[in-house]
Amino acid sequence: MLHLVRQASAESGIRDNISNKPISVLGFYVAAISSFAVPVVREVGGSYQLASIWEVSRYSFQTSAGRLATAFNLIQLSVFVALLIRSVFVKSNKHLLLTLTAIGGFIVYNVIEVVGYHHDLSTALFGSVSTTLFLIPLFPLLGEDADLILVARKAAPVMALTGMILSLVFAARFQLTCGIGSTVGWCPARDLFSYSICSLWAAVCLLDEKELSYSKRITLCCLMALIALLLSVRSWVIQASALAIYCSLFSSSESAGSKTRRVVMAFFVALAVVAVSSQIAPEVFETFSERIFDDTRSGQYETFFAQVNPTALIAGEGATAGYQYGNNANYLFFDNQFIYLSFHFGLIPVICLAWTLFRTIFVKRDAAGERNRDQLFCALLYVLALCGLSTFFSYEINVGIVLFFLALGYRFPVKTNKSSRIKMENANGGQ
Repeated sequence: MLHLVRQASAESGIRDNISNKPISVLGFYVAAISSFAVPVVREVGGSYQLASIWEVSRYSFQTSAGRLATAFNLIQLSVFVALLIRSVFVKSNKHLLLTLTAIGGFIVYNVIEVVGYHHDLSTALFGSVSTTLFLIPLFPLLGEDADLILVARKAAPVMALTGMILSLVFAARFQLTCGIGSTVGWCPARDLFSYSICSLWAAVCLLDEKELSYSKRITLCCLMALIALLLSVRSWVIQASALAIYCSLFSSSESAGSKTRRVVMAFFVALAVVAVSSQIAPEVFETFSERIFDDTRSGQYETFFAQVNPTALIAGEGATAGYQYGNNANYLFFDNQFIYLSFHFGLIPVICLAWTLFRTIFVKRDAAGERNRDQLFCALLYVLALCGLSTFFSYEINVGIVLFFLALGYRFPVKTNKSSRIKMENANGGQ
């Protein structure tokens, strides 16, 4: 009987704990778990096929669990959009013009998709190229929700590490399955990788070194570089190196000599990672080294603009617009995400995204009139990724993008360290 009483008491405590959490927090956790479930489910039901009969070491990914992955994707997309709507209409909105432009474009282009192109609304909202892309520049509004900020501070480093571990496991599985040194285009490991780097950027923006130590930051950067080597992605090695150098140069250390030692140490750690990986998997390192100086960008621009009139980028050609690229007769994507956006939906979503990033880099100040260096630098890295310093880096609503934009939207209330800011907010009830 005593055991039953204790069990009932424990269950009641769990229910009370859940019921006391704000709806925004519960929604975020549901969406985050669903977002991570999408690539995991795809990988569990996935297989690799040769990309063409002329390439014996390049593969493409296929999955038999597409419907279940789509279901999880619909859940995370719906919840994140619901959280955004709540921030737009319930919380104080200081960005009315941006909000009206983004939501207005979203509504207009949904009408165009349904009436003009005769697509059903579900395809417009949840298709491969979704009209919800208009809404992404509004996610910094979530940074004004104190409850979500506290969740993001806890979740960002955990999600960065979780995404990298899963990506590393899936990338290693591919290498062991298809042969060491093989390469693959899009695959779940890349999606998880993009989640993790966005989460890492968010963690750098939101946490100081007392909360996320320098050694942990460098470890995550090295892990990121290792996964990039396994996937033969030189751009992400550059991104990892840039972030590691930044963390070393602008650490909280007051000694210039200490910062110099950190930069030197980070450099030798990176060399050690490369040296060890080249010995453990020389085929992977050889494949990567062969791609270092390859020009893999200009050809896509030439192919794209040989088929698409630049004036079409003003109004866009719709969600299903594509072009002939390689073996794909209707390729929907482009490595430069600004061109990708304008190709499908014109300049409105590009302007909204550019303004959000421009504001973070050049305009935004905290309550004391200071610019946040971490937000500025991570926004610059994100701009580089959008412009092509990345591969298969999807501009879409997912947990990584939401976390990162939330972190960009947070305005620190006073000029002090981040830990003290959060403690002060907690003491004031999150005001």
